[in-house]
Amino acid sequence: MTAAIWTVFAVLLSLWTGIVWFATALMRWSSQALESASVGAVDLPAWIDRAPAWLTAWIPPDELPLIVAHVQQVAQWIEASLPWAGAAVGWLTPMVWVGWFVVVLVMTVAAFLLHVIVRRSRAHIQPSSA
Repeated sequence: MTAAIWTVFAVLLSLWTGIVWFATALMRWSSQALESASVGAVDLPAWIDRAPAWLTAWIPPDELPLIVAHVQQVAQWIEASLPWAGAAVGWLTPMVWVGWFVVVLVMTVAAFLLHVIVRRSRAHIQPSSA
C-alpha cells in the first residue's frame, strides 16, 4: 500500500511539474509575441467602412465616429501596455514556480502522512507474539 501511495505521488508530481513547465513556457512565448505585436497597424475607419450590413443596421451613422474613436483609444492603450508583458513574465514566472513548490510541499506532506497512517494501521492489525 505504501508503494502505491508513493507511486501515485510520483505520477502526480510529474503531471504537476509538466503542467507548470508548459504554462511558464507558454507565458514566455506569449509575452515575446505580445512585445513584438503592433495594434496600430489596423486601420479602424477603413475596417468599419467595410463592416457587414447586419452590423451597420444596428449602429446609427451619427454614433459611428464616436465608436471608432473609443476603439482607437482602447487599441492605443493596449499597444502601450504590450511591452509591459515582458516585465510581467520576469516576475510572474518565479511566482509560478513558488506556487509549484507550495503544491509539491503539500503533496509530499500528504503522502508522508498517508504512509505513516498505513504503517500504523498495519502495526495494529498484526498480532504481537508475546
